[in-house]
Formats: sequence, structure tokens, C-alpha cells
Amino acid sequence: MENKTISYLNSKTWYRLLKVLYILFFLFLLIVNNVIAFGYRKQLNYEKTIIDCHIGEKSSPAKNFNLNGVKGYVYFSSSDFNNYDYKKFFITPTNNNKIEAIIETCLSASSFTEITDDFNGKIQNIYDAQRLRDIGKENSTSTDEQKITKFNNEKSADPLNINIDYKYPLFDITPEYDTNLFIEYLLLGNASIILIFVIGQRIFYYIVLGKIKPKK
Repeated sequence: MENKTISYLNSKTWYRLLKVLYILFFLFLLIVNNVIAFGYRKQLNYEKTIIDCHIGEKSSPAKNFNLNGVKGYVYFSSSDFNNYDYKKFFITPTNNNKIEAIIETCLSASSFTEITDDFNGKIQNIYDAQRLRDIGKENSTSTDEQKITKFNNEKSADPLNINIDYKYPLFDITPEYDTNLFIEYLLLGNASIILIFVIGQRIFYYIVLGKIKPKK
């Protein structure tokens, strides 16, 4: 019966090698799972992330909505709002379609180019909207015609949109995050890996030694 114990297996070179490989594979899976879990440590919450509109007051009251309320099929990720700063978010080229969708939702327009109530149809892109927002707020006592004239002059002098101040945001975003997926991957993932390896160990003992829990 001596060969039915774990001590007997430990005396075999092949078993010690197999045990080392088994442990290394176990640690490898734990590391991979924890790396994946770490990637979900700040998962964007679409329901709780709020966008506050600062445009569209003439056509409808200023409003706010969550990311699920943004028109169109626009994907937002946690990285979009890392250390969120309005100007940085606005001038990032990959955010253009997101900004257009936000502005469209704020104004409840059928398309971004149909902004007429606030800007007299002069908008060609998101930078026009921001420039006009700044001009409108800084020249609140001017007539619409004077604002549009100033807008045209500024745009002619600065066609690349370099000198926009971004003092008066078209919208503000308050991001909120969840840690649920991080906790699930961390706890459930690690627990599952441990359980599978313990079961695998017992199956191995049963096949080799004929017992699920052999003597040491």
C-alpha cells in the first residue's frame, strides 16, 4: 500500500516535474485573471454619467441626460473621461462624433446641421458651435447680427480653430464609474480557478492512486 500515498508520488521525478508545471500554470491563470480584472477597475456607468446641456435654451429648456439618452449609436468608454477636462475632451479628434451626438441631443435636432434657433444656421462643425457659444456669452448685449459678424471675422482670421477659448462649455459631463465587474473578475475569477485546480488535483489522485484524498 506504500505506493498509494502522496509521499510515494513525491519520490518520483515525473510527479515532481508535473507538480511544478501544474503550479506554474495555476499561477499563470491567476495572473491573467487579475490583469483582466484590473482593466475593469473603472467601468463607465452609462446610467449615472450625466451630461448637462448649456445650449438650446431658445428652442427648449436646458436639460440633462445620461449617456443612454445620447442620440445615435455612439460608444463611450472609461478612457474618454480620464481626468475629464472639457477642452481636452472637445479638441480630441476621435471625440468629434460623440460631441456632435451630444449637441444634437441637447438641441433635440434631427441632425447636427439643423441648429438654427441659437446660431442662425451658421454652424458647419462642432468648433463653430463652441466659437459662437463663447462669442454669445462674452457679447451678451450685442444683437444676433453683431454676434454673427464677429463670428465670421474670427473664423476668417482663425480657420483652424486654434484661438477658441472654451470658456463657456456647450455641455458638462459628470462621469460615474462602477467597480462591480472588477470585483466579479477578481473574486469569482480567482475562486473559480482555485476550485478547478483543486478538483483537477483530486481527479489526478483518483486516477493514479485510486483515492480522491490519499494519505500523505
